Amino acid sequence: MLILCAVCVFYPLGYYMPVLFSVSRATNHGVDEEQAALLISILGICNTIGRFLFGFVILSPYLSALLVNNICMVITSFSVILTPFCATFPQMAAASAAYGLFSGELDRCQQVS
Repeated sequence: MLILCAVCVFYPLGYYMPVLFSVSRATNHGVDEEQAALLISILGICNTIGRFLFGFVILSPYLSALLVNNICMVITSFSVILTPFCATFPQMAAASAAYGLFSGELDRCQQVS
């Protein structure tokens, strides 16, 4: 439980970094500005889907909200760790989609846990 408390303190410090720097990072790698701006839309749409999807998932009596939160936190962390290795637009879009989908759950579940 102490680890979860520490994560809840430090997670918001880096929450907006992928959102802030994804467009400039994409344009530095040669992606069109229109496609780079699309990364933010992909992230936002997947975040909204993740909020609704995981809102229903944690209502299941067979799953612990804390377990779902921890799994999604690990997947969100891996999507951020893998972003330096994304060099093309489809790779960046997949990383943005994964970050958006699973970070949407973190906002939802931290209130429940």
